[in-house]
Order: sequence, then C-alpha cells, then structure tokens
Amino acid sequence: MSAGWIKIERAIVDHWIYQDPWKFRNWCDILLLANHADQKVEIGGTIFTCKQGETLRSLLNLSTRWRCSRSKARRFLKLLEKDGMIRITDERKTTRIIVCNYDTYQGQRNASETQAKRKRTQTTMNKNDKKKIFKEGIEPHREKYGRDLLNDFFAYWTEPTPDGKMRYEKQKAFAIDRRLVTWARNQIKFDKEQNKESDQGLTNYIKNQANK
Repeated sequence: MSAGWIKIERAIVDHWIYQDPWKFRNWCDILLLANHADQKVEIGGTIFTCKQGETLRSLLNLSTRWRCSRSKARRFLKLLEKDGMIRITDERKTTRIIVCNYDTYQGQRNASETQAKRKRTQTTMNKNDKKKIFKEGIEPHREKYGRDLLNDFFAYWTEPTPDGKMRYEKQKAFAIDRRLVTWARNQIKFDKEQNKESDQGLTNYIKNQANK
C-alpha cells in the first residue's frame, strides 16, 4: 500500500469521475492502494512482484472494499481502463491494476525526496572538501613542525561539533600559520611539564631507594 500522500490536481473537479461520489472515492482508493515503490507480495502461496504504481487485488477484495458486487467492480475497472486511467492484467489468483501516468500523482514527492537526498550528499561532499582544503593548508608546514604534530593539529580542529560543523569552523577567525605557532608552543610547554614530572618521579624513586 502507498505510504505518505498522493497529489491530485484541482482540475479533477472538471473530470467525469468527480461527478459521481462513488466512482471518485474508489478512484482515490486505487491511487492510495498503488505501491509507491516496488515490492514482492505473497498471494495464495505465489510470489508476485508488484511494481511502483501497481496494486494486486482480487475482484472479491475490491467489491468488499467498495461495497458493491464483483460485476460492478469489474465494470468500473473496465471504464477506467477504457479512459486510459489504468491498465488491467488478469493474474492467477488476482488482478494486477496499473495506474497510468502514476508519477503525476507521486512525482512531486519523489522529486522532493531526490532533492533532499542530493542536499544531504552535497553537505557530505562539502564537509569532505573542507577537510581536504584544511589538510592542504597545513601540508606546507610539515617540514617545520613534523608529521605527528600536524596530524594531531588536523585531528583536533576537524573534529565535528554537536551542530555538525568542524571545530575550526566555530572560531571567529582561524589563520593556520598563527594557530600552528600557538599549537607548537603549547606542545613544547606540555612536553617540558611531562619531562619535569617524569624527572621528579625518578628523583623521588632514587631517594626512596637510598633510604631503604
């Protein structure tokens, strides 16, 4: 069964089917029953492939839904087929109803989904492009600062934040040259503190051993 919604143009009010409430309601029912995507359906132990814009329904099923006889349901389907609104194929155990020009009832939805998908893809591509540009911007400094420092710098500033932006994009101003100078200075300071703690630990260890 179709998910979401269907599109019906205002011009339908001038169509012959709109003049009969029973016919119009059941025409809308067919549109709503039609698949919005291909799928496989099991009917009486047989697997059928039901494509987009199609539905598999027996005359008994339709007559029950539409509260009419099977002969009236068949006449209605034949009327729609004669006007080029549907095509009918008799299948074993069921009837295949194919809505003609199905995209006119779902086209806008599909176009919107495609546009949204393209937008998500473009966002991903833009993010990858920005990371690539950022990495190219720090490459000329590899000889001066070394690979390890630049890798740490890159990993830190391109880390994504909760709103989807990279850390460096949240800064009001970001000049790679100046940021690298600060990063290297802080790294040297950190290393000295680590060495100092290590030396102090070694000194304390020696003292403890001497007092034993």
